[in-house]
Amino acid sequence: RTIYADRLRAAFARDGWVTIRRAVEPATMESLMAQIARELEAPSIAAESGEASASLDRPDTWPSGGSRRVLEVTPPGDAAHWAELVASPRLVAALDAILGELGWELPVNAAAPTDGGRVPVRHWYAPVAFPDERGGCDDPAGSWAPVNRRGERWRGWHVDIGPGFDTGAARTSEGHPFQGAVVLLLGSGWSPGGGGTALIRGSHRWVAAALREVGERGVPHDELNGWSAREAGARREGGAASWSC
Repeated sequence: RTIYADRLRAAFARDGWVTIRRAVEPATMESLMAQIARELEAPSIAAESGEASASLDRPDTWPSGGSRRVLEVTPPGDAAHWAELVASPRLVAALDAILGELGWELPVNAAAPTDGGRVPVRHWYAPVAFPDERGGCDDPAGSWAPVNRRGERWRGWHVDIGPGFDTGAARTSEGHPFQGAVVLLLGSGWSPGGGGTALIRGSHRWVAAALREVGERGVPHDELNGWSAREAGARREGGAASWSC
C-alpha cells in the first residue's frame, strides 16, 4: 500500500471514477487513434449496431440531421499498441490500487474475422460521437447533454455492462468477474463540458444501494439499466445530480 494507491482508491469509492494522466505514451496513443480512424472509414469488424462509416478528414461523410450521431468502431487487437497499453505502468498501478494486485485482467479484441463479422466478445470499442449543430451556446457545459446513439438528448444514461455479460443476466451487489472497472482512453484534450462521455459523480452508490435492497436474487441488467436512466433523469430535474464530461 502507498499513499498514491490509498488516495486513488478513496477517490474511486467517492466519485466512481478517477483520471490517470499520461497513462499511455504519446506514440502509443497516436498509433491507436490512427487505427480507429482507419476502422471508422473501412471497418474490419462489424459494429454491434448500425452499419455506417465515415472519414474524419471529410466532414461531408459525417452523420447529420436526424441520422445516427454515434458510429461504433471495434478495433482488432492485433497491433503493437495494444500490448503497450495493457502493460502501461501507470495504468497497471491504478488498476492494482482499485481492484487489487493480480485481481484483474485487461483483454484486447480478437483479430478481425475473415468473414467481416463480429468478434465473439467485444472487449474494446470506440463510439465516435460526431458534432451536433444544436449547440449555439457560449457556455459548452450549458449546451452539452448526454445523448443516445440516435442523438436524443438526455437519453444516453446507462450502466456499462462489462464484456461478455448477458443483458438478461442478473446483476448483484457481489459483482461479477466480467465487471470491474471501465477503462476509457481520452485521445485528445477537451474543454469543460466538451467531452464525449458523461459520468455522474457518486451514481455507483445509487446502483449499489438498489442491488443491496433486492439481495441475492439480483436484477436483470436491462432492468437495472432502465431504472438507473430514470433515476438519473429524476435527480437531474431535481438538481441533485452533478456530472462531468
